[in-house]
Amino acid sequence: EFEPSKEYFASVEGSGSKSGTNSSNAMDINALKKLLSISDQTSADTKLDIIDGITVNLSAGTYDFGEMFELGFGGRKVELNVKGASPSSGQTVVTGSDIHRLLKVKSGVKVVFEGITFAHSRSTTSSEPALYFENGSDVTLLNCNVSDNVNVKSDGSKNNTGAGVIAEADATVLV
Repeated sequence: EFEPSKEYFASVEGSGSKSGTNSSNAMDINALKKLLSISDQTSADTKLDIIDGITVNLSAGTYDFGEMFELGFGGRKVELNVKGASPSSGQTVVTGSDIHRLLKVKSGVKVVFEGITFAHSRSTTSSEPALYFENGSDVTLLNCNVSDNVNVKSDGSKNNTGAGVIAEADATVLV
């Protein structure tokens, strides 16, 4: 399990002990998913104490979650920062390998993403963008790219709706 810290480190494959305590011991993508999610209500309070106010540093690399990732904690308010690698270290990419949606930020979450490229989602409906921000979410994208995400009809032709970002009416988004 995770030791309470205000800063965690992750890389695609992980390194060292994979504890996430520093860049030499970066957690892998599966541990990162586990850190940023709540599997049941019993663990919610403990997990929120660990997550609230943290910074997650992602090393350069391509992070493929293999499925849409939901960042939400049952409507509870939580703040966090997710930072990509510095430009001199290489690019940090979150990809979906053509899944419908890369990331959904749920109500109550205030998150700053910095230096990350969100790429390669493929939607066949108008309501499946790469990034989806629910009512009550507060998202800042600093020096981020949302690219190579497509919205196509079932026959493969282009759909004339957005494939990058959708924010519901009461979501706050700063780009």
